[in-house]
Amino acid sequence: MAAADFAGSKQAIAYALCKHLRLDPDAVSSTSIEESDIVSLFSHIVKSSEDEIMKWVEFSSSFVGKDGEHHLLLDNLNQDLSQKSVLLGNGFKPSAADIVVFATVQVFMNHLGEYELQKYPHVLRWMDYIQNVVDFGTTVRKINVAKSVFNPPSHPKKANKEDADPSSKKVVSGQKSVDKSDASVGSKKAAGETNAPENKANPTPAKNNKPSGDKKKSQEKSAGKANEGVTDKAPQKTAEKDSECNVSILNIQVGLIRKAWKHPSADSLLVEEIDLGDGNVRQVVSGLAKYFSPDDLVNRHVVLITNVKPGKLRDIMSAGLVCSVP
Repeated sequence: MAAADFAGSKQAIAYALCKHLRLDPDAVSSTSIEESDIVSLFSHIVKSSEDEIMKWVEFSSSFVGKDGEHHLLLDNLNQDLSQKSVLLGNGFKPSAADIVVFATVQVFMNHLGEYELQKYPHVLRWMDYIQNVVDFGTTVRKINVAKSVFNPPSHPKKANKEDADPSSKKVVSGQKSVDKSDASVGSKKAAGETNAPENKANPTPAKNNKPSGDKKKSQEKSAGKANEGVTDKAPQKTAEKDSECNVSILNIQVGLIRKAWKHPSADSLLVEEIDLGDGNVRQVVSGLAKYFSPDDLVNRHVVLITNVKPGKLRDIMSAGLVCSVP
């Protein structure tokens, strides 16, 4: 690619830098943009800059000027981004370096096929982030990044032997009840034989107090029913508790904070307008005033958890399924 193919990059750089520094983009004339190279344009808008930032500005200038070395420069950029989200620092806030490098690299990346794009996974991840948090105006063509759909796995509760075969538990419980009844009847019989007076002249045969077959079956049936209710209710309550504390019931969305301001009635609260990317903008109140100013939150990504019954999110977090996100 020739330098002429990157003509729109300088316009995107000037616009995004002015937005980043809260300057008026119209203050930079189109003539000065066309007549300047990337280094001089950057120095015209950003009056003072650090050496680390200038290193990336010169990288962008080399990327535009050195035809035939784009893949080599992309390899170096891909390696540098392997452990970082942005070019400078360890956080997530883009700097002027990200703006300048993105505006030049995206022109070349948009001309690559899918196979060649996959050679630079870290560059693709970084570009997808920058193009969604930095305002480049209308001169930048966004790069399409294929994203896989995440379906949370289900983890059914492992049943023990007694839960797997409740009938066996019923039989054992019923048998224990019958055995206990037999033992009680037997002890009463033994006591009757010991305490009965001796009548040698007219001996009377001992009465058989053992329960009949019909009575024994009735005892077994009632014992089985009593245990059946206890056995069936326990797994049902456990299953309901597990379903209520399953992370898959959460509707987790990532949104971009577009506006933020202090709550008019509470000094500890901030109000944020969050863009969910699907045309919906939600207004959220949060207790972040102690930690951030409203300007610090603008253009930051946040995680929203919705569609949760009152009290259930607390149960899920206490179970270790969801952690708070700073």
